[in-house]
Amino acid sequence: MAQVEDDEKSKDGEQESDEIRFQFSFEKRHEDSTKIIKPVLQVSRLDTVFSRTLEFDVGTLDGDPLGEAQAINVPHVLSLGDEKLQFALPVRKQMSDRGTRTIFQMIQGWVKSCDERTPGKNAAHCCSLNPTTPTRLIDVSEAPQKLRLVNTGGKAHAAYAALSYCRGDTEPLQTTRQSLAQHMDDIAITKLPWMFLDAVKTARWLNVKYLWIDTLCIIQDDEEDREHETARMQNVFQNSYVTIVPARARCCRDGFLKADNLWNSLATLPVRCENGEKGNMLLTPRRDKLARDDFHTTREPLHERAWTLQEVVLAPRVLIYTHDSVVWKCFCHDKGLVYNSLTGEAFGRDWNGYCASAGLITMRLCPSGRIIQPAVTATMPSFLLLDPGESAKLSRAQARTCQLYRIWEFLVQDYSNRRLTHAADKLPALAGLAAYFQRALNDAYIAGLWKGRFVHELCWTVDTKRAAATTGGAGGASYPAAWRAPSWSWMAVDAPIAFEANRHTTFESHVSRFRCDAAPLVPAAPFSRLRPGAFVDIAGLVLPYDTTEDCRIFFDSGGGCASPAVPNRPELWLLLLATCQTFSSKKRQGNLMPSGSIWGLVLNPTGAEEETFERVGYFTGGWRAAQQFPGNEREVRII
Repeated sequence: MAQVEDDEKSKDGEQESDEIRFQFSFEKRHEDSTKIIKPVLQVSRLDTVFSRTLEFDVGTLDGDPLGEAQAINVPHVLSLGDEKLQFALPVRKQMSDRGTRTIFQMIQGWVKSCDERTPGKNAAHCCSLNPTTPTRLIDVSEAPQKLRLVNTGGKAHAAYAALSYCRGDTEPLQTTRQSLAQHMDDIAITKLPWMFLDAVKTARWLNVKYLWIDTLCIIQDDEEDREHETARMQNVFQNSYVTIVPARARCCRDGFLKADNLWNSLATLPVRCENGEKGNMLLTPRRDKLARDDFHTTREPLHERAWTLQEVVLAPRVLIYTHDSVVWKCFCHDKGLVYNSLTGEAFGRDWNGYCASAGLITMRLCPSGRIIQPAVTATMPSFLLLDPGESAKLSRAQARTCQLYRIWEFLVQDYSNRRLTHAADKLPALAGLAAYFQRALNDAYIAGLWKGRFVHELCWTVDTKRAAATTGGAGGASYPAAWRAPSWSWMAVDAPIAFEANRHTTFESHVSRFRCDAAPLVPAAPFSRLRPGAFVDIAGLVLPYDTTEDCRIFFDSGGGCASPAVPNRPELWLLLLATCQTFSSKKRQGNLMPSGSIWGLVLNPTGAEEETFERVGYFTGGWRAAQQFPGNEREVRII
């Protein structure tokens, strides 16, 4: 143990000490007998040890005395038998250049390992053999200062890198109808933001001729071109040779080939060397360890953005630049390959550990339709796994379909927690994932919901806890200024959402039939923006709210209200959607004990037409509430 004491005068004039104890483990270097300190730090105050041991990376800056081997000056506390202990702290850099030849050659090795992988159960999914390319790509293969836009027609088979990034508040250099001809001849490299320059450098080092960046490859002021290219977003990222992901950059002005300076962010501890010199020990917490222990997630900026969910989940191979590391992940490797920019170490890292620390979901979607899904973790809830009793009743194909629906709903929940710069992009930013699942499910996509799961997915709720944490308010949803989606779709609200029905073991629908009209604004973009006037006609059991005192209603805009009826809202109606049951682990006479509830929508008349309503919330109730619904069906239209 090495001890650092800080003596202070107490109020009564006596001295009390705050004691910090450091416990290190050691290993010998290969070239000499110097010991290397491994990062284990135990903290105590007044001889009372905290219940948790925190782990830190330790190091020192270049030129510090602690970077040279020297004897420990507290042998009575820290020793290994009779051996006189020496140590040297790893030297850390305040800023690290991740654009060096050495690092790029290491990344080239990762890519080559994947390219040369013998086709097997995973390797065949890493890279499309005959990828169709986006309509336009940036040719980066010419002179160092020469870039130009090329028109592929979407038919050429060429390797390209794609950039997934946060655009930020300011608009980067863009391709417009006016600048298109100029960019086809030359893109002024001096006008590119730092992030784009780093992406060009990375693509060139990987010997990739083409690069895709949305603001340059899509005509930004041409609505038809934007819709056409958005509809192909699934292919853009699934067919990419590699997707470059600057996860810690908040805007395109930020580069990603320089690592952050983290060594001054926590603590600098003075240490007296044996020769009398004063050294400095730098401490930084090990983020992956803290995330595993405490399930504490702080999203990196890129993973807060709505557009980037599909970009990262759909990409077969991602090269992620974090705050201090470079992470490579493809389907060939169960673990991610990591280079730590500050320590200079390269190693395999558990993919779940990175995702937990960065706020990224662990799931990956293969081009073939196979879904790479790790074991349940803190970032992936257990409802994704089918109940054994439920799966026993289904064929293999039915069980896969059911699980695909649940995976979609899980992705939607994550997506709803992310940010959009433009509210109108809520459907387009998920269009690539929708296209993927439409192909996998062979189902009709209806404004963010699936026809084969429609009643189930109508049972979405605003996640009030997360909404309150995001806005600091009451935990309700906000609504875009312009119409975006019908009120029955979660796409209509700006708030984190959850699918309540997934919390229950069984789901029995009380809707006898429904008919939807939710046509796309642009027929060539079926998963993107909607044409105004979308509605659903539902035949089911309807009850005026003021006739029952056994239901609890929750408004999407925030708050809940128990019975009796909501004051001054006698016009509200309740549409019964389903009966849900949850089976507890307690047994009675050999059978599982069910606890049941009803679930439905709270509707408000629009006044425009008779029997036309809009969703304003949802309600729940017990068996007594269910008995109050009349037996005669009624058809209502929800807009």
